[in-house]
Amino acid sequence: MNADTTLLLAIHDTMSSAFMDHFMVFVTSLTNGGFIWILLGVILFFIPRTRPMGIAVLLAIALDSILVNLVIKPIVMRPRPYQALDLSILIADPSGSSFPSGHSSVAFAAASAYCLTSNTKFEKRFRWFLLFWAALTAFSRLYLLVHYPSDVIAGALIGVVVAPLAIMLTDWLYRKFDKNEHDEKPRKFTECVPEDEDSRFWEPEDGKIKNTKTS
Repeated sequence: MNADTTLLLAIHDTMSSAFMDHFMVFVTSLTNGGFIWILLGVILFFIPRTRPMGIAVLLAIALDSILVNLVIKPIVMRPRPYQALDLSILIADPSGSSFPSGHSSVAFAAASAYCLTSNTKFEKRFRWFLLFWAALTAFSRLYLLVHYPSDVIAGALIGVVVAPLAIMLTDWLYRKFDKNEHDEKPRKFTECVPEDEDSRFWEPEDGKIKNTKTS
């Protein structure tokens, strides 16, 4: 038995209980199909000030899903641990192979995109909850025996890498297509806002997006 399997079974056997069974099923069900993360992106999109954040989150989910589900999983084709160990599980049989974890990858892609684009104090506080939920999602996949530890670690790393690419694509889309004058301009995500300042908007100047603090 390799280290991946030993750690997985140790996690499950140590923490297994009736409460954890129900709670982990609940956590993982909320993220099936990226539901809760897509909902986050849609909500952000329909709020004018946070629309660029919503686009970045949704693009991160889309890019991550394509990379993981259409490229990596079909190539690796790793059996899931419950299949390899002939164990019963608490949820319906997941589709696709085990490596990497799609739930973990989407969770960290969306959460990272939000974290990297957060500007206001509330947004910066809320990002810790999203990171916690992403980590909890990844843990639920271990507890439910549908992924190995290496699956969720790889998925999380892929999500973290995809997020900046989604943000760069969002910046490019705004520079290319958002050419009308608006009261609120798309924010450039590659610049940080100090902790003691409130939200900023972004105004094009000489072909670049410039940071200007509102009064």
